[in-house]
Amino acid sequence: MIVAGAVVCWLSFRLCGRELIKLIGVEAKHARSTAWSLIIPAYLAGGIISIAAALLGPLPLKWALFISGGMFGVTFWLLLLPLRIRVRTIPTEDPFLLPRNVGWLIAGTLVALVFLFVLGPGFSLIV
Repeated sequence: MIVAGAVVCWLSFRLCGRELIKLIGVEAKHARSTAWSLIIPAYLAGGIISIAAALLGPLPLKWALFISGGMFGVTFWLLLLPLRIRVRTIPTEDPFLLPRNVGWLIAGTLVALVFLFVLGPGFSLIV
């Protein structure tokens, strides 16, 4: 089972790397810095939300911090994605821009709130 989990993590890491390269390209001079600016906020937001949800859960504080802090270790693979992008010195005229969209911000906030206040404290499936 552990080997299957490791293989799935490795395959998902490779898939995410390919999709990131498709999204921002590799020919751009600043492709790696663009990748960092996309990955780091996602990594930190996911870890912070995970810890906040664990603090609201029924586990003792020590276990909640241990388990949710482990999420930072499990998702550390995200921080390796920008390192897979080769740095090129080819200047591009059109840099990759990802505009802010209020709809996505609202959707992300709603999902985070549901995760924190519904799944974080937990609920019983037995009525």
